[in-house]
Amino acid sequence: METKVWNGWTDWWLHGCTVGELAPNLIHLIPKRSKKQRTIQGLNRSWGAGIQGALTVQVIVEYLKLWELVGDFTLQPSVADQHTWKLTNSGLCTSKSASNTFLGYFLWLAIKNGCWTADCLLKHGLPHPNVCLFCDEEDASIQHILVSCAFFREIWTKIFLCVGLQPV
Repeated sequence: METKVWNGWTDWWLHGCTVGELAPNLIHLIPKRSKKQRTIQGLNRSWGAGIQGALTVQVIVEYLKLWELVGDFTLQPSVADQHTWKLTNSGLCTSKSASNTFLGYFLWLAIKNGCWTADCLLKHGLPHPNVCLFCDEEDASIQHILVSCAFFREIWTKIFLCVGLQPV
């Protein structure tokens, strides 16, 4: 069996499953820091020392199951990791799929008022500019940047014209 691995905790490398899918109770007992620091090579028979919490029968069963699966797994250091972009059928990252992903994430953040604009920084007690750094007119809120900032209005106009839309 040949499997190309890039993240042993969250990718589908053990019989098409993630470690979390195979051992959901066990995975909750592994500290986040350990998950970020350990590699597949760390998933040998000694990685269990990082388990924190109650070792229930279910956790022990999952550990033994995972131990057996990982024990049969052979790493191939000479084989490069294979990265697959899951948002396209080809598995390749394209500017269109990446921009759609970024745009969707940005719009979600904007709706939730989660963009790190000056007003958001102020709420969290962080240093922030008193006015918009682009137009020097108003507080830099997401509303200002998306709707009323003269600088961004020019950018939106150019974007609309590039994609064949009439600016508002």
